[in-house]
Amino acid sequence: MGGFGLRRFGGRWHIIGVSCDPRPLVYHHHRRQQPEEVARLMEGYDFGRGAYYAKGLFARRSWSIFLWPVIRHALANLSLGEFGAMKREWLGAWRYFRR
Repeated sequence: MGGFGLRRFGGRWHIIGVSCDPRPLVYHHHRRQQPEEVARLMEGYDFGRGAYYAKGLFARRSWSIFLWPVIRHALANLSLGEFGAMKREWLGAWRYFRR
């Protein structure tokens, strides 16, 4: 996924090319010991992901970049039956707009 971004150098704004390679994957523990702690962490990620997607989809400059990944993610959640995650993501998006 690629696109453009703005970066400030020397007091002036410049357009720069940006890209994201989704292939790298990192597993880490977060020092959580109990399964409930891990579940709570993942629920927080769901909430934040919803707000992030909402911000990207409803910004004029970035909606086209976010559209397909959001659709693909939603279809994956549907096929896996991850309705709790979807609910938390929608809640995150809703709260992003209510702020």
